[in-house]
Amino acid sequence: MRLSIISSSAILGRLAVRRRRSERKSTKLVGGRVDYLEHQRAAVVVYQHGAHVINVFSWAAAQRSLPDRVTRNGYHLIFWKAGNLQYCAVSDTAWDELHGLVRLLQDLGAPDAR
Repeated sequence: MRLSIISSSAILGRLAVRRRRSERKSTKLVGGRVDYLEHQRAAVVVYQHGAHVINVFSWAAAQRSLPDRVTRNGYHLIFWKAGNLQYCAVSDTAWDELHGLVRLLQDLGAPDAR
């Protein structure tokens, strides 16, 4: 699998994502931007989890199948689909921390997000 990502712009903001009390590190929403992923626009929401940055890409789903999870160049990628959108969370944080944010986003989203 090869993804082409070209950054185009940034939008900054500052909000906190509510996490379960058992999770000690907080995850903060630090911004967003529009990128190009495989020659199409993708919205990217940027979170900070401790010292790590987590980028969550979303784009119009295509017929092409993507892996559930993969590691490339030290970065973990988790893919999922909800409705007509495809998502990918990317970070160098530990798998369990990345899965934690993905589960939270899936719980907040549509029931078919898993």
